[in-house]
Amino acid sequence: MSKYIYINSHSQSSTSNANVGLVFVEGIKDFECEFTDAPLQFKTYDSFSTLTWNIVVDNNLLTDSQAKELTDKAFSKAYIKSLNGVNSTVEFFPPNGVTFASQV
Repeated sequence: MSKYIYINSHSQSSTSNANVGLVFVEGIKDFECEFTDAPLQFKTYDSFSTLTWNIVVDNNLLTDSQAKELTDKAFSKAYIKSLNGVNSTVEFFPPNGVTFASQV
């Protein structure tokens, strides 16, 4: 059975959530939230491509480095849950203060 992670735009507590991406779990080779010129970006890497999302950080709640750390940890939990779970899909919600704005 193929497994996927749905990428949601806002934290789980947000009422204005939207699915902004779908990641094939078995293909993931690496993932990271990285500092680029601007804005902060989250990337997943597989054998064939890189999926990239721009991230908006509410700097009233988090610094960029805190957002990076919390986003990486939250995605790690979703990834592990997808590997160990029986469901074909797992939802990833970014931490409070982080919004996945758009896929690049």
